[in-house]
Amino acid sequence: MRMRRLLYPATAVGLLIAVAVGTFIMVRELRGEDTNRVAAAQPAPLGQSQPASPTPSSVASANLPTNPDTTKPGWHMPYLEASRGKPAFDQTVNGITVGPSAEHRFSVTCEPGTAHQVPIDQVDQAAAGPLMITAKYQPAGTVRFEAVATVCQTAGNQKAVVAMDVGFTIPSDPKTGRRGGIVMVSRWLGAPSATVSIPAERWASGTVAGRQAAVARPILANGLGQSAVVVHASGVVTSVRAGWLTFDEVQRIAEGLF
Repeated sequence: MRMRRLLYPATAVGLLIAVAVGTFIMVRELRGEDTNRVAAAQPAPLGQSQPASPTPSSVASANLPTNPDTTKPGWHMPYLEASRGKPAFDQTVNGITVGPSAEHRFSVTCEPGTAHQVPIDQVDQAAAGPLMITAKYQPAGTVRFEAVATVCQTAGNQKAVVAMDVGFTIPSDPKTGRRGGIVMVSRWLGAPSATVSIPAERWASGTVAGRQAAVARPILANGLGQSAVVVHASGVVTSVRAGWLTFDEVQRIAEGLF
């Protein structure tokens, strides 16, 4: 699989690996295999809805400028190091549990050993139903590099589509100042819970297309680091995880999924 070289390849690749591992764990859970996962931390009580801060407190606490000189080599490294030192734990935001050990809790019970992945293009849209991922908004030049569906056999030997994952790379655009990045969109049938390892302080309540959401902004407003949007509506979880994109761009992509 060939991929365009991103502006910050190490972090982008790290995000891809994390997503791939998460998808692998989801499939193993559907198969009924032991994943040796750490028990989920007790979710925090549901807090009041409030907008996310454009620049999280992790920057201020690390005594780093909010508008760094991005022309200097390695300007982003202190921010990434400061972010890595921040605690990431399970919490409930806007009714959705998110965190490094928040489990993907599926509402469909698969027969052990039947879950497997197939290209989305081989899945009938009617069978996919609300899980079908159609991105109505894509920045110019966006390329899809992965698109798979997880299917299995349920009781009574019925075939079911239980999850979908689509990945996109987005090129930089000097005209608009967009740096380019990567986006992973996932959908599955289940409870309002998603595994996303982003420092807890960056999460806040939000809305996407009129639906309640848990949102995590990037480290800086220019898109440095990872961000996420998780929505739970009508029994379907929609997770949008991005690296190196501004939150406005991530929000537009998420809005275009509904």
